[in-house]
Amino acid sequence: IKDNVNLRLTGSMTFSARIRTKQKPSPSTYPSILLKQGSRRNYGIFLTPDGRMHLSISSTTGVASSTSNHAINDGTWHNILITFSDVDGIARFYIDGKFDSQSLQEGKLSYGIDNGDIIIGGNSFIGDIDHATLYNYLLPTPNAGIIPGDLNDDGKVNLYDYTELIRGYATLYTDTDFINIITNYGR
Repeated sequence: IKDNVNLRLTGSMTFSARIRTKQKPSPSTYPSILLKQGSRRNYGIFLTPDGRMHLSISSTTGVASSTSNHAINDGTWHNILITFSDVDGIARFYIDGKFDSQSLQEGKLSYGIDNGDIIIGGNSFIGDIDHATLYNYLLPTPNAGIIPGDLNDDGKVNLYDYTELIRGYATLYTDTDFINIITNYGR
């Protein structure tokens, strides 16, 4: 997805998607689920060699990272959701609508502002990524991530969610693979 000023996140972020993979990357390879990076990393979500999710953002000395507790590379579909806020520095991971883990990171989204493009499923990722949605705010929990794309909280993804977008509450960027990037949504 081509760079856009609205995709250069500062402050907070939420990423949700449905993912299916059996990939067991080599120890030196971290396939990207989502990556926004040019000369600096704004944000990146990767698959670790043992199949867990790995969030990485810029810090003052390079990158700061945290990893989920549970693996998602069992070949079944998983709803994933990852949140991060510069305010408290905490990364939170959810798998299939359930809290997985959280950890304090030293980095900030604002340290990695860059004009690099967004890559989804890069660095030799093998599997499927569906309903990938990036928000420039924290989704409320504990229901966050149960149904990615449910903008009006009616429990399903349907035409009413897109009506919310049409009303101008959000800016939707969609690439040719129908990957949604939602910014400025007025909840």
